Amino acid sequence: MASNDFFTPLPHRLITVTGEDAVDFLHGQLSSDVKGLVPEHSQLSSYNSPKGRILALPRLFRDASDVAMRLPEEIAQATQDRLRMFVLRARVTLTLTSWRGLGLAGEAARSALQGLSALPEETEQVARADDLVVVSVPGAMPRFEVWGPPERIDTLGPELGAAGLIPATPERWEYEEIRAGLPEVYAATREAFVPQMVNLHRLGGVSFTKGCYPGQEVVARMHYLGKLKRRMFHAWSPALSAAAGETIRDGEGQTQGRVVRAAPAPEGGTALLAVLSLGAVDTGAPLLLPGGEPLSLRELPYPMDDRA
Repeated sequence: MASNDFFTPLPHRLITVTGEDAVDFLHGQLSSDVKGLVPEHSQLSSYNSPKGRILALPRLFRDASDVAMRLPEEIAQATQDRLRMFVLRARVTLTLTSWRGLGLAGEAARSALQGLSALPEETEQVARADDLVVVSVPGAMPRFEVWGPPERIDTLGPELGAAGLIPATPERWEYEEIRAGLPEVYAATREAFVPQMVNLHRLGGVSFTKGCYPGQEVVARMHYLGKLKRRMFHAWSPALSAAAGETIRDGEGQTQGRVVRAAPAPEGGTALLAVLSLGAVDTGAPLLLPGGEPLSLRELPYPMDDRA
């Protein structure tokens, strides 16, 4: 965990949405402004149930009229199958591609991508070189997702090693995602949260001015009329491990939240993002994982004022 210059396989898949109606179709299914997405940038979004509960949190990037959705592998097939149910007469094709991804981090990653002529200069920018797509993602250090055909991704390892990056496990990438305050939805947490609970409105993943999409009424009502009772926090615990979906309770055994994502921390213990009751946080109630280990709250890298 010591080196900031590393690369690791990403446990994600890409769904490509192609056809002349691809952008319009996704604009009507997702919470973000897909019509405003340009090929030079990526965008977080949510795919919700009619009750506003998140089914998936894709990262989007597009190429001309086609759009790619990056999702955890464990929910990619289910997401594609559900979206297909609503294609109807739209001229759209959804494909779960064979492309694979690598996560790169550190200044050595910047140098390696410069050598490939595929270096995005700013966070959320997208660069392309030959058959690779590179997405710059938020973080405490330079971080990039690199996507391409399996045979091309396989050749990158030696090139990245020569540039000074060391191989790491996906848990290392997960830790950096947590430090960046980026939510994710896995099989264990599908339909557990609404977008504002995981701070998606603070991350550019919700448009309150676009037209209808599944769950839009719930999301809009919370924004204009409601007040958040739970939201996502960054935390640390001495627990040896934690898992998405685990229940967080107070000292009286009352449920006060759920784990969004978790990973081993370099100092020991576990770093995590968790949706917690604002009431419990405000009163300083002890917050405990299932094994009884306490949570210590840490700062998120973006401002929060608990408004939806």
